[in-house]
Amino acid sequence: VFIVTTSKKPTVVAVGQDVVLECQLIPAAAPEDMEVRWFRKGWQKIVHMYRKGKDEPDEQMKEYFGRTELFHNEFGKGNVSLLLRNVTVKDDGTFRCFVVSKALDAEGPVELKVGSVGHQPAVKIAGYEGNGIKLVCASDDWFPEPRIEWWNSNGEKLTGVSEKPVENARGLLKVGSSIVVSHNADNTYKCVISNLLLQKERETILQISALMMRPAINEYEVLNAKLKRSELLKQIENEKQAAKLECEKLLHLIEWDKMLRCAVSVTLDPETANGHLEVSPDRLSVKDGGGWRNVTENPKRFERYPFVVASEGFRAGTHYWEVEVGDSNNWDLGVARASAQRKGRVELSEENGYWVMGRYWEKYKVNNADLTLDRKPARVGVYLNLKEGLVSFHDAETKTQLYAFQTHFGEEGEEIFPFFCPWRSQEPLKITPVTPED
Repeated sequence: VFIVTTSKKPTVVAVGQDVVLECQLIPAAAPEDMEVRWFRKGWQKIVHMYRKGKDEPDEQMKEYFGRTELFHNEFGKGNVSLLLRNVTVKDDGTFRCFVVSKALDAEGPVELKVGSVGHQPAVKIAGYEGNGIKLVCASDDWFPEPRIEWWNSNGEKLTGVSEKPVENARGLLKVGSSIVVSHNADNTYKCVISNLLLQKERETILQISALMMRPAINEYEVLNAKLKRSELLKQIENEKQAAKLECEKLLHLIEWDKMLRCAVSVTLDPETANGHLEVSPDRLSVKDGGGWRNVTENPKRFERYPFVVASEGFRAGTHYWEVEVGDSNNWDLGVARASAQRKGRVELSEENGYWVMGRYWEKYKVNNADLTLDRKPARVGVYLNLKEGLVSFHDAETKTQLYAFQTHFGEEGEEIFPFFCPWRSQEPLKITPVTPED
């Protein structure tokens, strides 16, 4: 029988130093077939593993590789403490020392408190504010968040305004504080930043010229005029940006209205529908039919995949239509060349004469590449501009563009057909009427 004892008080260490996390067995001896496991919050978050008479570095977390060591020559005294080198902020927190021998085990926590004393504070004059001068004190590389105090030459503590600390890549903090001061005996002020954990502090003293503390009235007027001018320029810039955004929004709505005015009536061509598809009697919706239907074979029909195109093909001009996809998780929409392959294996790509985008469960794709969208569109608009070689897809509800192809449609005069694929979904794809807005 044995027990594990650890320090009841936190172990305090500065960033970059080495530290020993103490763990002692009682009685002071190494039990038979001893296994020592140091870990963090989770059982599998291993800091150091000793098993079957040797260390096992492959078991430890990568951030501790090469930084830990047990005192093997002390095992006989029951010492299973851990040496941790080059401590970082991420090491702050609880470590657990776990020892197991055959059917017996025991463990104990070690609380590690990590601190860092930052750079000498930089104190500077930030300008005039009201009838005083604003001073700013800033310093990097502190942890945990330190205390910042202002003092005058009379030993009086002043009230400052602390900024929210900013964490850098190493987890250390950039801190700052400001204060507005007025004239006193010698205009001397001190900024003191203290790390209460490590009981260390850094300070900087600034003495301000008496002439600077008491500017002439006209200097105040000049400063106030500059401040008002700066605020006015900022207001003008904000109004310009707001007007620019409003103008862009208006132009977008104008372009959207132009596109809606290119709306065309589109109906599905049952003669092209794959045998697995069910086209509605009004030829405005299509879904998976639940099995193969006996269909008449013809050159236009898609043989292998659940594809269908519209009866209407386009050789020139601009055209727009909308399709309700609803909650369907699998669909493809777009356009296809009249000469695009329809028999055998078909890959939906530009090279094969298909310009489509689709949804495959939780992902949207174009040419087998993932497409990131801000929301799930329920109604998709398709815009075709044959003169400019443009196929674009839009969220018809938010009036935003989802994706656009800039392409070449091949031989001049070849018909381009609206394309639809519901895959195996029972949720139909529905062609919906488009009405230009006022």
